[in-house]
Amino acid sequence: QPNKSLMLSKFFFELLKKKNIPNHYLDSDLKENVMYIKAGKIFGNGLEFKCRYRATGSFLDRFSGYIEDGQVLNRIIEVNIKDNEKNNPVISKDILIELKIMTKDQFKECKKLTKKVSKVIKEFLERKGMEVYQIKLEFGLVDGKISLIDEISGENMIVCKDNRRLSTEE
Repeated sequence: QPNKSLMLSKFFFELLKKKNIPNHYLDSDLKENVMYIKAGKIFGNGLEFKCRYRATGSFLDRFSGYIEDGQVLNRIIEVNIKDNEKNNPVISKDILIELKIMTKDQFKECKKLTKKVSKVIKEFLERKGMEVYQIKLEFGLVDGKISLIDEISGENMIVCKDNRRLSTEE
């Protein structure tokens, strides 16, 4: 039985390739549960770019005095350092540049790609009657070009249908 996360990643990476969005995906073998990718270099020890369409999760926890659960957001982009021991702290563009984790232009490109990728996924899922609350993406340098890396699956997003959160099994 093919891995559902791999099936979703394969589907979305192939959809993004058709739209000429740079990514590290080459191919996958669903029978062997393997995804073939181009080698890439992550920024720092890894960054997560989140596109938030609704207030949920840690965003809601941090700003609950200012916002209501599920409130519509205007495609807010938030960046976290991948560090589970420190609860994946939010980091600003200025700090990323100051610490030489990425340049100003690299940040701008990752933010632009986050919006572009999130829009493609959101529009596709809306056609299936689902609503994206947030998507988490990772970028790196592949062949010297900023590209989407890692996976695109239910593990990386919060998706709801009829105000009910969907699990990765659905």
